[in-house]
Formats: sequence, structure tokens, C-alpha cells
Amino acid sequence: MRFGIWILVISLFFSLAYPVRALTLESSSYKIQMGNFNTSAGKGTSTSYSLGQTTGQIAPGQYTGSNYIVKAGFQYIHSIVPFSFSISKTSIDFGTLTAQIPKTDSFNLTISNGSAYGYQVLAKENHPLRDSQNNEISDTSCDTGTTCTINDANVWSSTSTYGFGYNMSGTDVDTTDFVDSSYYRPFASLEAGQSGAVIMSSTSPTSNSQSLMTLKVNVSGVQPAGSYTNQLILIAVPSF
Repeated sequence: MRFGIWILVISLFFSLAYPVRALTLESSSYKIQMGNFNTSAGKGTSTSYSLGQTTGQIAPGQYTGSNYIVKAGFQYIHSIVPFSFSISKTSIDFGTLTAQIPKTDSFNLTISNGSAYGYQVLAKENHPLRDSQNNEISDTSCDTGTTCTINDANVWSSTSTYGFGYNMSGTDVDTTDFVDSSYYRPFASLEAGQSGAVIMSSTSPTSNSQSLMTLKVNVSGVQPAGSYTNQLILIAVPSF
């Protein structure tokens, strides 16, 4: 009888320890936190419905208090809104530029994202507008006395202020930075090792959020003639 009790204690100890250790899965290239093993999971469909299901999770459900809401379980994280990002125009041609007469062109950015913590869209350029002789149209620094940076927009309305920059308007745009259509920023430069600047963001799921990016270029009378080009890099990143 003593022997039987001893075996029961040893067996109970290992059965408790093993599942706790399995909750975090990791290797040199990944780490899965708060993982759990479901007894079943899948997606059932027919002509009239689509149903995603998981069975056997640890304490799933919505829990609320006076100052919090906890939505626990895979089905709260699993999104019914697929992540998508589109740009209405992928080529911009300003045509022939005339000194001190700014030119603008615009395109739409549209994003849908169902992840629990929202998204960000980052923008940068590969390098300033440049021709085959390495002449450049510098990125704007905005008007004298209202300097702008890659992360802070400011007024650019003077025709004697030259360069290349952008304005943002629409959904999920920081309107405390892009106050109105006269506020511009220069692009962050990949060539200069700069990180992309946030141009759209949300901390919650969204569907078909749309913004407008307006590009502006203005040159002086001493700008060398040439065909100036660069590439804009727009990166949409969901947050989990």
C-alpha cells in the first residue's frame, strides 16, 4: 500500500509540470508565447455560411470589469477582416517644371486591417530626385521660419522655397501634424539610412481606411535641366 501511494505522488507531479512548460514554445528563430493546444480547430463552409472554430482553449471568452475588457481566445484575435493595402497610382509624372511655379500630384492609399492592435503605414524615398548627371532637387525644408523635418510637417507655401515633399489628408492621418493642405514634410531617405516616417496609423481594427498623399515639387531658375527621378517606398505594417 505504501508503494502504491508513492507511485501516485510521482505521477501527479509530472502530469502538472509538463503542460505548464509547454505553454511557451521557442527556438533560435521563433518564440510563441501563451500558446495552447486545441482539441479541434478548422473552418467549416457551405453555400450559406463560413464558420471558424476552435475547441479546448484555456478560459476563452469576454471578461469585463469597471475599467477593463479582456477578450481571451483565438477567435478574438483571428480576424474576419483580411489585411490589404492598395495604392491608386504607382507612377507620377510632373512633366516639364517651370521655375517658381510649384507642381503637385496626388494618389490614394487604402488599407483594411482586422488585427487587434491596428497598423502603421511608413513612407520613405530611395534618394532625392536626381538626374543622370547626379544633379538633385533637394527635399524640402519648408518655408523660412517654419522648418519641417521627416517627422514634423510645417507650412510650405512660398514659391521661392524649393524642393520636393508631401502632404497627407484623410482617415488615420495625424491632423495635429498635417494641419491643412499647406503643411508638408520631406521624405525620409533610404540612401541616408533614415527610417520611414509614419503617415497613417490606427490602434484598432479598420476597414477601407483611405488617405490622400499629395506630392509637391518646386525648382529655382538655376536648377540644371534634366530628367529627375526617384522611388517612393510605402510600407503597411499590421500590429499584433
